[in-house]
Amino acid sequence: MAGDGIEQEIELAEQPDAADPGPTEARNYTGWVFLWLLFGFLILGGLVATFRAKPDEKKQYTTQELMLRQAVFSNRLADFAPGAGDNGKVFASVAEEVQKDVASSPRAALIYLAANQERGEKPNGAALSTLINSKDPQDLALSSLYASEKLTGGAARRLRESITGDSFLHQLVKVQANEKAGITPSGRDTLAPLWKVFAMVGVVLVFGAISLLGIGLWIVFFSLRKSGKITALGYAGSPITPAQADRMALRASQIVGAFLLFGFIAGQMQRMEANRIVTSLIPPLGVLAFVLLIQKVPVMGRRITLADHGMKRGRLGKDILWGVCAFAAELPLMALLGLLGRQIFSFLPDPEHPASTLLQNRPDFAIVISVLIFGALIAPFWEEVVFRGLMFPAVSKATWGPVAGVLITSWVFAAIHPQGPTTWLALGSIAAVSCVLAYHTKSLVPSVVMHALHNFALLVGTLIIF
Repeated sequence: MAGDGIEQEIELAEQPDAADPGPTEARNYTGWVFLWLLFGFLILGGLVATFRAKPDEKKQYTTQELMLRQAVFSNRLADFAPGAGDNGKVFASVAEEVQKDVASSPRAALIYLAANQERGEKPNGAALSTLINSKDPQDLALSSLYASEKLTGGAARRLRESITGDSFLHQLVKVQANEKAGITPSGRDTLAPLWKVFAMVGVVLVFGAISLLGIGLWIVFFSLRKSGKITALGYAGSPITPAQADRMALRASQIVGAFLLFGFIAGQMQRMEANRIVTSLIPPLGVLAFVLLIQKVPVMGRRITLADHGMKRGRLGKDILWGVCAFAAELPLMALLGLLGRQIFSFLPDPEHPASTLLQNRPDFAIVISVLIFGALIAPFWEEVVFRGLMFPAVSKATWGPVAGVLITSWVFAAIHPQGPTTWLALGSIAAVSCVLAYHTKSLVPSVVMHALHNFALLVGTLIIF
């Protein structure tokens, strides 16, 4: 979207220079210095954490465990819809992906044996040896499950009692032990409840339908752009003078600094074992209050209000529609670039976001609600204000125009997220679409709506899948 008709966009970005009102304001680079220092701290800290992190075997094979889970659910679906099952292909794929590690990793060996058990294959000797020689007594107990063709009821009970983990893999192992002992019900219905099977199918179908719609919307968008029926309106709050860019950079640094401060306070309270719901709400609610209050405070002699970001009621319905359509359009792009990023950075650990990890661990209702409020409402609002409302026009003015603004701010947006380089392409695509939305509509409302829908869909999908 940023590349089509770019000459027109650059011309629009350059026009305000000739229309700048009043005398030229003095430059002030304080905001730029603090902003890049804060972002540098966040990016460098994230990279160090990613590349220096010690491998966690429990997390190392997250993707394979998820594939195993999907295959089990697929076979469960086949009980009610013949032909919809996995037929062993996904189980074989899971076993193949971990096979190279079965001689050195008990986790890989267990995944390999469980996958082969599901498709009726005989156990692998190297995988069994790894479990037998493991220093963990639980691994030794699990080796007896796969070394035996049948188990007694007592042996199955003792094996279940020896399993301390609560992951899907450990639940599957318990079911397999019951099935080898002839215990009914084995627990497979609980492992893959029917409502969750159909919910997962529903999620896949909905995301697929939205992605197809998104591809169609890209075609429509480029057609309308080419015909001149859609033109970029420019930055919200135009004209953007060099001094105004400095002002925006300073305001952005204040908001980012406030977020870090509230995060530090929450971290200290967690160390004092304060209520986890309260501590989890401090950063999002604190930065939200700060953003709403700080707009009343002048920065370098002038206020920057939400109205300056195009957040007005006049065209609210049209802006919301832009945001909804953009969500559908960015979904297939993000998915494609996400897969590419995983291939490029396959040597890095699987990406994890604290919010998604928290939801995967089946938290209580209050935590779920707080995560959804933060992820789907508060975070999209203040992040759009900082990155698309302040940084994008400021960086564009201070560099080479909107294209540079899109590329630089999108990379920074992606790089400060805790998932690491594996998700940079996917997150960068979301940021780029947000920039183009803000530039085309002269408002932040569409990008806030798109960002909120994106986060809500991913968080709800995580809740359903896990």
